[in-house]
Amino acid sequence: MIVFLVAEFTVRALDARRVDPTTYPGAMKIAARESIDFIFTGTSRTAGGIALSVWDEELSRHEGRAVRSLNLAQPYSGGAPNYFGLRELADRRARSLAGCTVFFELSAGLPAFTRKWDDPWYFEGNAQIVVDYMRPADLARFLSTDEPFDRKADIVFRYFTRTSRLLSLRRSLQRSVSWRGLAITRRLLTALGGEYRENLLGAKLPPIRVLRTDEHGVRLQRERIRARTSRDALARQKPLRPWKETIVCAAAIMLKERGIAVAFHEVPAPSFAWTVNETETRRLDRADFEAWAKGNDIPIIRSHIAVTDDDFPDLSHLARSRREEYTRALAADFVAREGKGGREPPD
Repeated sequence: MIVFLVAEFTVRALDARRVDPTTYPGAMKIAARESIDFIFTGTSRTAGGIALSVWDEELSRHEGRAVRSLNLAQPYSGGAPNYFGLRELADRRARSLAGCTVFFELSAGLPAFTRKWDDPWYFEGNAQIVVDYMRPADLARFLSTDEPFDRKADIVFRYFTRTSRLLSLRRSLQRSVSWRGLAITRRLLTALGGEYRENLLGAKLPPIRVLRTDEHGVRLQRERIRARTSRDALARQKPLRPWKETIVCAAAIMLKERGIAVAFHEVPAPSFAWTVNETETRRLDRADFEAWAKGNDIPIIRSHIAVTDDDFPDLSHLARSRREEYTRALAADFVAREGKGGREPPD
């Protein structure tokens, strides 16, 4: 017990000094001392696609003052963790978010996060982020879902031990080491030759995967894409509407009710994503979403840059060489749609 307490105290002391601007805990620390003008949320496409320094440069020029932006998009996050994190920021750092605009990711015409409160709240292997800013009512709501007993027990344990920086750090490190270690192992095995690629890497990508640009990884991704775009798969699509019931749309309304501006930003997507979203089912979903956004006075900004599948080396994420162009074009569309002519800095 003494060893645990000493370790806990040490981790807390170190954590107090650490500020990761890509996480909600880091955003809380930043917003405690300065105003935030823009916050991006979404998947790895936003995390890696937005060149934040370029966005700040463009918007600072428009505003006539230095702006501060955060990119809180993370792989395998989802609607619920972002809802809880944004709610905490809005409630505890309201003064710093005065005049802030929060962006939610749009991919191939539809929100990247499509789940409702009755759906799973987190991705397998990434449970910790959903409990960080849960409130008692949220936990009760989660326990009323149809999640398996073991998943509920896991969340309950994480919820009641989340104040321990030592346990939270261990879980975060375990996840990070697991994901990064898996990526390193794949690269090493790939370098050994075709036989090892086939026999040791297996015939499919794991559920929690780090997308790869090596020949074998791309081939596996192509196989996954073929499965998603097959006639049978497209015929089995279920409606995502009504959007007002999704967590991401609930998050947008929650922020608007707190006086915070929101918008949806579209990320460049490869052709297969549009194939999936161009069915009759998804066109109706898109019409429903656009009607919902218009009815709630929520703008949708787009870069309008032309892309081909060659711009997605892993068949999913925009190439680094196109990110600055994308970000500048996105900023230009935001400025054009807002038409504010510059905003006054928050008090």
